[in-house]
Amino acid sequence: MTVARMVALQPAFLACHTAAIRARAEQLAHLLSVAVATPRLGANSYDAPISKTHTGQRSIPSNIGPGRPALPTPAPPPSSTTTRLAASTTAAVSVSIAPPRPPPPPAAATTAHLNDGTRGGGRNTTATTAGSDGHSQAVTPQAAMELIARQPALLQVSPNRLVSCCAELAGVLGVAPQDACLCLTRMRPEELARMLQASQALVRESWLALATVIASLEQPGLHGPPLPQAAPVLTWAPEGQDSGQGGLLVASSAQRATAARGGDRKATNQKAGDQRPGKLQPPFSGVGLVLPPRVELAARGMVLLCPLLLMLPPGWVRASALHLRSVLGLTPAGLRRLLSRSPRLLLLPKRHREEALQAVAAQLALHRPEDAARLVSKQPSLLKWTPEGLRGKLEETATALGLSRGGVARLCRSQPALLAMSSQSLAAKLLWLQALLRLPDADTARRLVLRQPAVLTMSSATLERKVRLLPHGLGLSNAFVTSTTGAVATAPGGANGSAATARALRAERGFVIQAVLRMVVEEPTVLTLSPEALPQRLEHLAEVLDAATLHEARAAVMECPRLLLIQRAALRHRLQELAWGLDAPPAAVKRLVLAWPRVLFRPLSELRAAVSRAEAAGAGRGMRGRKSRVAAALDALAADSALELWNAAGADMEVVQ
Repeated sequence: MTVARMVALQPAFLACHTAAIRARAEQLAHLLSVAVATPRLGANSYDAPISKTHTGQRSIPSNIGPGRPALPTPAPPPSSTTTRLAASTTAAVSVSIAPPRPPPPPAAATTAHLNDGTRGGGRNTTATTAGSDGHSQAVTPQAAMELIARQPALLQVSPNRLVSCCAELAGVLGVAPQDACLCLTRMRPEELARMLQASQALVRESWLALATVIASLEQPGLHGPPLPQAAPVLTWAPEGQDSGQGGLLVASSAQRATAARGGDRKATNQKAGDQRPGKLQPPFSGVGLVLPPRVELAARGMVLLCPLLLMLPPGWVRASALHLRSVLGLTPAGLRRLLSRSPRLLLLPKRHREEALQAVAAQLALHRPEDAARLVSKQPSLLKWTPEGLRGKLEETATALGLSRGGVARLCRSQPALLAMSSQSLAAKLLWLQALLRLPDADTARRLVLRQPAVLTMSSATLERKVRLLPHGLGLSNAFVTSTTGAVATAPGGANGSAATARALRAERGFVIQAVLRMVVEEPTVLTLSPEALPQRLEHLAEVLDAATLHEARAAVMECPRLLLIQRAALRHRLQELAWGLDAPPAAVKRLVLAWPRVLFRPLSELRAAVSRAEAAGAGRGMRGRKSRVAAALDALAADSALELWNAAGADMEVVQ
């Protein structure tokens, strides 16, 4: 998969020697590991004032001219011949790749630093480099190969400069160098080249400007009008320049200058009547900037997922975020959470967002725009679909699952993550689910997923684990299940007694599995519960229903698995509601629910009719008091195993065998 990704991103690497690529991966792993042991370049100067040399620029420099904020620029047109591209790329790779030299023996101070994992310069400088989990001691060649596979352009840059840039970015963001390198792999080759040319002070300035913008989004009234009067109209870059991570945004020169100034507000040093744009003033002094922890964490996550934000003007980022907030109707905190999950939404053009939101509402049959916005907040990738692409995806999914368009829309309204899954995987998951739950046909499987679409989003291992642990969580022993279902499993004696006993035990285990599968088919939402939480839910059920033992609660759950889904407060409220509606003692209602658990979900009118029939049959005759007569009628209904008193409701009260 790693080689396939590299070839797909850059076919010219087929001409490279495998040993050279492996050597570069080992060299990159060694340099990233050494970068952890040395103090980060930005650790000591993180809180220092920003040099005046860089205060005139608020983003990574580019080739669009001095004094202008850097925006993504289109890549040069590809060569007309594939042979020329392959030859040039191969030459570049072969020049930059060199076998790694043997690492020098570590010094005593370095070794001690690696062992104790101390912090230096006020930043997190622990020796762990495999992310921020704090467990791995070094970057492995396999991890370095994964980084190269994500962005093969790493083979065309100097490894020393790459690791130095990773260390600088890690010092600015407060992450491990490997995390910074992973962040750089999310950039296109031309963006990566500009990032490698930028100084650490300029990267730090861009980071602080972006963090300031994110902080201003949570302070209504401090960020100016909701939208600039002349918001930049952004379009996608031409096709063929996209690396699969979403197109780049292009704006005119006037729009760039307007966005960089923070909308329509003029520069502070621009004189009246002067038509020339004033000098760009940084939105902060750069000295002692302290951000709230949640804001700094959100901004750091946004940069790690979308490093292109460091190259965009802060004013443009603010305008894009405010437009996204107004379109989706989010609160400042909700906008921060959304951008933390999917910061690339800021790169989407304004018109594309509006059209995508309308397409989601139309294709998924959402009656209110608020519902579409809420669904997008739950699954941000919905906003990246075009109307035609979303329509085609729904039709493809409907064909793969054998459902109607309305059925697929219902599935996606409940689980929008299904749109991110391929149609082939969904069809295979449906067949696998049919085999796991021993369903008779595909129609039964379709009805099950329509009742609980979340089962399609679970992994196969998770579903198997939950089905296997359900008996343990509910305490369903073989003896209890066989006694409840009426099945008999005996082990005859004789010469073949051992074999017969083994067959009997397998039969008893089969009874347990059959009972669990019946519960799952009847109420598939049980699969969404944690098996570890089932014992506590069972205890709460027995407590609220005043069950004498847990066996009574287990029997009620086996007959009506829906009882597991009710919270304790909601169950108490429903029991009190039935007691008030029937004018019956709460204890009598609880005894009825233990005998026939499904009455908890029946309409009150049906229960009143059943009580009237029981009273007409003589239940409670001669007793004084209305509640006493109703209690006697409820006891008669609880003992009515033939379902004669239930009449029309009797069919729904039967236990599913």
